[in-house]
Amino acid sequence: MSKKSKTFWNKLFVILAMALLTWELRADSFELNGEYTDLFKAVRRGKLEELEPLVESFIAQGKNISDALNEPYPSGLRTHKQNLLHEACKWDRLEIIEYLISKGLDVNAKDELGLTPLMIAVSMKHRYYNKDSNSVTTSSISSEKIRYLLLKGADPLAKSKSGMTRCI
Repeated sequence: MSKKSKTFWNKLFVILAMALLTWELRADSFELNGEYTDLFKAVRRGKLEELEPLVESFIAQGKNISDALNEPYPSGLRTHKQNLLHEACKWDRLEIIEYLISKGLDVNAKDELGLTPLMIAVSMKHRYYNKDSNSVTTSSISSEKIRYLLLKGADPLAKSKSGMTRCI
C-alpha cells in the first residue's frame, strides 16, 4: 500500500471513529435505542399490545408520557419534537390515538412548529396508497380519526407558529 493510500485510510478511520463517537453520544442523549424509540416504533406499527406495556412501564417509572418526544435523528432528519399522539395521527392509528388520549395526552399539544395532532391528521388524510387500485386514496379511518380528535376537544382553529391552520 502506498503512503498516499495509507494516509487516506488513516484519515478515513479517524473520521469514522469520530462519527461513531458522536453517534454514541447523541444516541444516549436522544435515547434512540431506549424507551422513546420503542414507544415510537410501537405507535408506528400500530400494535396496541406492544404499546400498552411500554406506556405502563414508562408511567410506573414516574415519567410523564407527554414528555416522550421525537428528537432530531443523528442523520439530521428533523422530527420537530412531536409526541406520541402526533405520531399516531401521522400513521393513521385510531386505536392508538384513543389509547393515548385515555392516558392523558393533550389533543391540542403543539410540536416546535406549532402543529397539533389534528393538523397532522388533516395533512395526512390524502396520503394513503391503495395497493389494490394502485392509486392514492383517502382512508375512511382518517375521517374517523379526525372526527374522534374533534370530539375529544381538538381545536380546529389552532394556528401553527407561522400563523397557518390546516383545518379550514
